[in-house]
Amino acid sequence: YVTTHFGGYDEFKVDISEVVNYGEENYLSVVVSSKEDEKIPPFGGKLDFLGYGGIYREVSFEIINPDYIKDAYLRLVDFSKKTVGLSLYTTKNAGLIKLKLTSNNTNYEKEFEITDTANNYLFDFEDIEFWDIDNPILYNVELKYYINDELVDEVSFKTGFRDLKFTKKGFFLNGKQIKLIGLNRHQTYPYVGYAMPKSVQEKDAEILKYDLGVNIVRTSHYMQSSHFLNRCDEIGLLVFPEIPGWNHIGDKEFRNHTINNVKAMINRDYHHPSIIMWGVRINESL
Repeated sequence: YVTTHFGGYDEFKVDISEVVNYGEENYLSVVVSSKEDEKIPPFGGKLDFLGYGGIYREVSFEIINPDYIKDAYLRLVDFSKKTVGLSLYTTKNAGLIKLKLTSNNTNYEKEFEITDTANNYLFDFEDIEFWDIDNPILYNVELKYYINDELVDEVSFKTGFRDLKFTKKGFFLNGKQIKLIGLNRHQTYPYVGYAMPKSVQEKDAEILKYDLGVNIVRTSHYMQSSHFLNRCDEIGLLVFPEIPGWNHIGDKEFRNHTINNVKAMINRDYHHPSIIMWGVRINESL
């Protein structure tokens, strides 16, 4: 027995290094229950959507060294000064991080010394291009971790930089006011439920922006496929993601699961520039 995870919408990871028989054939068994449980969001009250069972998103193995990058978060700190922040968490309080940011027009590199297992850095990115709904500039991010000149780990992902403000006058993106026009989106499809591949997840984002003419989508009422969010980043479709639930908040155990859902949602989707706000309270609940 390794672990139990509650909820069918968020990403989670399990360390199995202590139970693997190295050099031998291993068998991993995953048991999935689709039983409705009033202590696990979104259940416990009435719902306006179905909760399907099964493993309908990708599963993967990750092999890492004992010393590695645990988490990394890039963010725009100052829009006018073009200052970017990097929060970095490693397993060791020593080493060197090499950062590389590339886009179609930019190639930026910088090094940071690791002095603790949690480090925060600020740097000016003078050639930065900001992500916008009409010009969704994305950067390929590469982080390489060196200890004693030896590469021990590397992490890569895509992100974009933008400045967001909600004021009494409305919503502003990079200093420009935008009227938000949107729809809600469920991940359910006729006859197949949740089990749709990357191509269809991406097509939904394209239909929303290009066929229906909206500039924002709300993900009713749970965390959705990374393929859908990635495509929103690429085409400049704003996103308002939600945690699982509808019209009901349960007991203490239910609420603890909800808090874990919020954490999992933000940790997984932190670097999506298309996301402009987080749904952190269950929809239509009292």
